Amino acid sequence: MNAIFKELPLPHRQPLGEYYCGDGVYQLAYAESNEEEFFAAEAAFVKEGFIKKEARALCSCRHARFVKGALNVNMFLASDDCILRVVADSFTAPYKTEPSLSQGETTLWQFEVDHSLIDCGMCYIVRCASGGFFIVDSAHTYSVNDNDRIWQFLRQRTPENEKIVIEGWFFSHGHSDHVCKFMDFLRYNTRDVEIKALYYNLVDEDHKDNGDWDESEISFSRSFRKLAGESGIPLVKLHTGQHFCVDNLEFDVLCTHEDIYPADLGNYNDSSTVIRMTVQGSTVLFPGDAGHQESNILTKRYGEWLKCDVVQSAHHAHFGATAEFYELARADVVLFPTTQIMFDRDFEIYEENKVAANLCHEYHIASNGTVEIPLPYKRGQLKLLPDETFEDFNGIYNLWTYEYTEERKSQLYADYLARGGKPLN
Repeated sequence: MNAIFKELPLPHRQPLGEYYCGDGVYQLAYAESNEEEFFAAEAAFVKEGFIKKEARALCSCRHARFVKGALNVNMFLASDDCILRVVADSFTAPYKTEPSLSQGETTLWQFEVDHSLIDCGMCYIVRCASGGFFIVDSAHTYSVNDNDRIWQFLRQRTPENEKIVIEGWFFSHGHSDHVCKFMDFLRYNTRDVEIKALYYNLVDEDHKDNGDWDESEISFSRSFRKLAGESGIPLVKLHTGQHFCVDNLEFDVLCTHEDIYPADLGNYNDSSTVIRMTVQGSTVLFPGDAGHQESNILTKRYGEWLKCDVVQSAHHAHFGATAEFYELARADVVLFPTTQIMFDRDFEIYEENKVAANLCHEYHIASNGTVEIPLPYKRGQLKLLPDETFEDFNGIYNLWTYEYTEERKSQLYADYLARGGKPLN
C-alpha cells in the first residue's frame, strides 16, 4: 500500500485494492460499504485534524473532501455498487466551491471546429457573467488552424484593450481530438491571454489496460500532461462527487476513470470525466466521449437526476452513451460534436442517436456552424452563426479513404452556402 494511506484513518478492513489515478494520486476502494461506515470515516478524519471542505449528498451517494496541508482526501460512497472510494491527492490546486455574484450574461457556444479533414473533435465555450470564459476540450491535430480560430473567437468577444481571461479550461480525456489544439493554443496564442486554471483527470498512460489503447493517443496524453505541468497554470484534478465553481458557473463531477475500478478499462473513452454545469437553475451535461461502461454507472447512480436542459452527445454520436442515458437526460437541446456526413451515417447505425434526437426540442450538428445558447436556457433564444469550414474531399480521401458521390458533395456545398458559408475558390 502507498505510504500516504498509512497516515489516514481508513476503515479497519481489507480494501478491494489500490488504484493509481495518475499525477501521483492514489485510490483505495472498499466493497460492500454503507452510510454508517462513510460517516464513521468522516468523523475519524475530523478527529485526526483534517479540515472538512465539502460534505454533501448527491442523489443517494455521499461525498466528502478533507484537507490537511497539501493533501486532499476525497471520499465517495457510490449507490450503484456500494463501493467506498478514498482518493489521496497531493497534486490538485485549490479551487472554489461557491459561485461568484457576477451579474453579466452567460452564453454557451458549441464551437464549429474545422472539419475540413477530420470528423471528430469538440470544443464548447462559455462566456461567464464576469466576461471571462470557460472552455471544454479543443480540437483535433488535423483541425490545423483551430488554436488561432479559438483565440480569434475569444478576442472578438473581449474588449479591445483588455486581456482575454480564460477562467478555466476543462478536458474530458486525453484523446487527440480533445487536447491537441489546446496544446497549440498554449504554445502560440497566449500573448494576450490569462488562463486561470486547468481542470481534468486524465487516466495514467501506463494503466494496466493500455494494451487495448492506440499508442499514438497515449503519446498525445503524455504530451498534454507534460505541457500542462510546465505551464505554470494551476492544475485541478477532479474526482467524483466534487462540486467546483468557475465564476458564476457551478459544476458537479459525476464520473471519472476512478469509478471504473476494479473493472477493466478496455475502452479509453470510458476514462472521460463527466461533468454537469448549472447556471441559474439551467443544467448542461458534458459526458465527453463516455461509452457504455460509464453510461451504465451514470444511469444506475443518478437516474432521473440526469434530467438537463442541454446535453452534449457522447463520443461525437459514434458508439458512446446508451439510449437509457439520453432517456434520463431528456434534454431540450442536444449538441452533436460531429459532421453532417457522419451524423447521417451514424443516425442509421446507433439507436441512441434516434432516442436523443426524438426526445429533444432541437438539435445542432457542429459542422453546420457555431450555435449560441444564452443561459439560463429558454426555448426560441438559440442562434446559429454562419458556417465557417467545409470538407476538403480530396484530403479526406487521402487520409481516411472516405468517398462520396458528386451529387452528395454538391448538396453538402449548397447547404454550406445556405448557412452563410463563404464561397470556396
